[in-house]
Amino acid sequence: IMIDEAHYCENWGDIVKILYDRSKNILIFVSGSSSLPLELSTDVVRRSRIERVYPLSFLEYLILKGNGFLPYDGLKEDLRNALFNSRNSGDAFLLLEKVFSTSCVYAARSISPSS
Repeated sequence: IMIDEAHYCENWGDIVKILYDRSKNILIFVSGSSSLPLELSTDVVRRSRIERVYPLSFLEYLILKGNGFLPYDGLKEDLRNALFNSRNSGDAFLLLEKVFSTSCVYAARSISPSS
């Protein structure tokens, strides 16, 4: 079970405890975007494991998404050039397509077995 934005429910800890206690085989993920830590009752603490998960960068997201996109040396500069030095949106789009193609070729070379 995944419970997101748990901090919006005052008694979320009691709800999770009841679900956990009444189920024989259950995995519950509780998350929230609040910068304040989720308040845990003593009963919930005994039944929990806390993992802090930090936001991904856009490149980390692309890599985890598994679409064959891997960063290469010079990617940052190529993106900056495409976005800020293009004459118009059409040129920017073409440069971004080139960046994506270069990145996918780099990913294919990195993943392919050695001969």
